[in-house]
Amino acid sequence: MASNDITAPLARMKTLIEAIVDIGPVYDFDLFSRTDLAPLVVTRIAGEPTMRAWWFSGPTMLGRRMVSTSSGWLERTWRYTIYGIEGLTDDGISIAVLRANALAVADAIDVEHDLNGTCHRSAPSTFQVLENRSAWAGIGASFVQINKEIVTLSTP
Repeated sequence: MASNDITAPLARMKTLIEAIVDIGPVYDFDLFSRTDLAPLVVTRIAGEPTMRAWWFSGPTMLGRRMVSTSSGWLERTWRYTIYGIEGLTDDGISIAVLRANALAVADAIDVEHDLNGTCHRSAPSTFQVLENRSAWAGIGASFVQINKEIVTLSTP
């Protein structure tokens, strides 16, 4: 894999997440800088308008090292951050849905150790539910942050 090929793992993770039933839209770009949020995060789930979306930020290179000086292999570790948002409901079920969806996303991207050949290897993902109940796009919402670290192997 070429050292600058950091979009292939992102595309594979996006595809895996999109395959989850009722997960909502998935974007391969950061939504935090957008001003037109409502059309991007409000979707129809089971026929009802629902605030639910997922998007990627990064990746961030965490480190690199030579793994074989004779062949010149360079190993790079990358962290992709995936954010999820769920609109809050009065019954409190939305937090449980956000947690369940976060686990489904983490499980989906952890199934393939090499993300279908797009990276050398990956570590299990981690996530943190940020139950801040802030208003986003004029609607109360909670977020989840999922981190996935992958390793690419290439020649410098």
